Amino acid sequence: MLDQRTFECEWTTIDALARYKHEGHKIELFYFLPNAWLDRAFAAQMDTAVLDRWWGGRDWSVLRGMPGIARAQWVARRIKDEFRYASVKPMPIFERQGGTRVMYFMIHASDHPEAPRLMARAYRRAVLPKEAAEQLALELGTTLDPPKDD
Repeated sequence: MLDQRTFECEWTTIDALARYKHEGHKIELFYFLPNAWLDRAFAAQMDTAVLDRWWGGRDWSVLRGMPGIARAQWVARRIKDEFRYASVKPMPIFERQGGTRVMYFMIHASDHPEAPRLMARAYRRAVLPKEAAEQLALELGTTLDPPKDD
């Protein structure tokens, strides 16, 4: 679990975890991408070297001003492409249950074939109000419905 205070988790940490195992499934990642205050944090950060280390390069400015879901999808795509995880999905973490303000996106990355189904089930049961599942699934391009319990 990579939980940070905005820019604390440097890209080299994600790289080290993703490339650590040479056999079997990669280390599963839960990366918490800040959302609600990220644009303010970009504006307040005077030391761009901090941002360069956080993003792992100087092209972090592409994320500025981007809508939250688009930004989360961009980061998820980068993790998937760069580290070749089989599944990388961003999931919103709301300010409060039933709320609409997204504080973070938890980006889940895994190579295990059962992980997306299990994560969707756990996420739906823990976070989503029943009526929001369909709308979120449309936005994320995935299904969040859990499998039927046996």
